[in-house]
Amino acid sequence: MIHETAVVETDHVGMFTRIWHWTHVRELASIGENCTIGQCCYIDRGVRIGDSCKIQNGANVYSPCVIGDNVFIGPGVVISNDRSPRALVWHPESAPRVTIHSGVSIGANSVIMTGVDIGRDSVVGAGAVVLKDVPAGVTVAGVPAKEVVR
Repeated sequence: MIHETAVVETDHVGMFTRIWHWTHVRELASIGENCTIGQCCYIDRGVRIGDSCKIQNGANVYSPCVIGDNVFIGPGVVISNDRSPRALVWHPESAPRVTIHSGVSIGANSVIMTGVDIGRDSVVGAGAVVLKDVPAGVTVAGVPAKEVVR
């Protein structure tokens, strides 16, 4: 199901995936099966999203990014691709890739900086700014994001 207001420029959308109102999915992006992409999202050129992922309203996923299976990305999350933004000609293919492994949950309004690897089954708390890799199974929160002691 692709809503009539969505702009989907790729043919790589899996079965049973739902793309909601006013979302833009760029060319060469790949979305797995049984995913939900909420309204007003942006999925950049060449982004790869696994199966059974949920990307909530207003999330922006910039290239280069690879997202595993069963990943939750909360509303307003930004997965960035430029540590030093400038109003110049810029080539995203030269940016370090963000990798989000299977089973990860990323809370609302978090920012994931380019080049970060978020390990399997980890959790990023709402509003966190992730500047460095997150090990598998770890929960991080804060600005900048740090491991939460349990």
